[in-house]
Amino acid sequence: MPNQWYNNLSSQNIGYTPIKKIRGGWFVRDDTIPYQVLPSHQYFDFDLEKGGMYQLATVKGINPDSTDGKCRIPILPGYRIFTHYKDTYFQLSIGLDDETQCLKFICVDYGTDMTFTNVKNEFSQNNLFLSLQSYLNVKGKLSIPNILGFNEAENVQFLRNTVAKIYPNIFDDKIFKAQQKVEQLQRVIKRKSDSIGNIEDEKIISGLLVNPKGIDISPRKIQALFVDREQLKTKLYGANKSKKNLLTKFEEVKNQISEYEKSGVILPNNSDNDELLTSMDQKIDEMIVSSQLGSTMLINSKQYLSLILNQPCEKCGNKLYSSKDWDINTLGFTVKVSAICNICKAVSENTNETESVDFSKLVAAAGLVGGLNREELRTTLAFIGISRQSGRTAFFDYQSRFFEKINNSAEVSAMAALYAAIHDTKKENKNTLPVGFDASWSHVREANQASGELIYDGEIEGKYFIINYISYFFFSNT
Repeated sequence: MPNQWYNNLSSQNIGYTPIKKIRGGWFVRDDTIPYQVLPSHQYFDFDLEKGGMYQLATVKGINPDSTDGKCRIPILPGYRIFTHYKDTYFQLSIGLDDETQCLKFICVDYGTDMTFTNVKNEFSQNNLFLSLQSYLNVKGKLSIPNILGFNEAENVQFLRNTVAKIYPNIFDDKIFKAQQKVEQLQRVIKRKSDSIGNIEDEKIISGLLVNPKGIDISPRKIQALFVDREQLKTKLYGANKSKKNLLTKFEEVKNQISEYEKSGVILPNNSDNDELLTSMDQKIDEMIVSSQLGSTMLINSKQYLSLILNQPCEKCGNKLYSSKDWDINTLGFTVKVSAICNICKAVSENTNETESVDFSKLVAAAGLVGGLNREELRTTLAFIGISRQSGRTAFFDYQSRFFEKINNSAEVSAMAALYAAIHDTKKENKNTLPVGFDASWSHVREANQASGELIYDGEIEGKYFIINYISYFFFSNT
């Protein structure tokens, strides 16, 4: 059957690969001929008449390389396919002319012979088979990329991988964009050269001496000028962007002042500074009293709220604390201040803690480390001015989260000390351990807990332990 020609052809040749076209139909790629990756393949030139080795085509399944959604497809000498158009079977191959070293495109017409045995006609051209349309007498447009399989993702990826084996980073998007920039600079220089025109004598243009014969300069030095130009261009772009941002901010401030005037807000001037500061102090004192913050919360409360009230609105930049509504919430050592801007209605929040820091939890842990019960710790903190503290339930809840790890560590430490004591006792040819006993109520939870310890009455070699606890147990009265 005619639609099975590709299976028959590929089954008879191990190096033949059948590929289904996305628009319908099949073609067979011949991989028995070595592909030639040339030095010109490292440059993305799409002008075949001038030695270009690439074409652009839309390929579904491969990310496009250009803004128009097309991919770069390498034209490789050695590429050969078997295909058909209607009832005519063809062999299309790409070679390299021995004399000119230019690409040549060879078409072998087998007519209706699907075995590709009897040659009806053969011709070569240098225009990527564009003459096939007239040769086949096709009315309308004939898609050469479709005929060659240049819009099939499997085939295109194979060709690109073949080039990438020689030039690994050739299809890196950064390299492609960088090369595009170089080509763009070349076009700019050409236009500049044409704009100067033909001059007969030396003349000064833009402060430079222009010679009719040009300047004798090496390609490496030209490349250095390219790099220097782009660096200056980048700096200029950054300066213009900063200027634009400043102008935008200036317009925002102007609009903000206009909004203040419309809303009846009186902007302070230098003569109003003392009155403004006095009014802010009164507001801060009022907030401290209403929230029962006390004088210190790991930062002086007045200083903290002064900083908060001077923060500008995140949306409109409003810095007037008098044109905002304030709300303050406290929980333990946590203080959260919310501000609602009366101009743009934006809400902002500030807190004395970060996401990774919980002062209430840290203070509870400090009590365990320092051996202080809750009342002793509260008194200590109040003495330094921290009168706003976490409640009883929260305090003991935070401490209980450390108990398991502390008990496990104590048991491990006691076990290590026991083994060390036994080792030392055996070295002295003794069979009994001299021990003492200690028991005490815990400072945690107001004597609802107790612990007992056996203490080795001797010195352990190496002095790994300050107190030689060799056994530890814990009791809780719940």
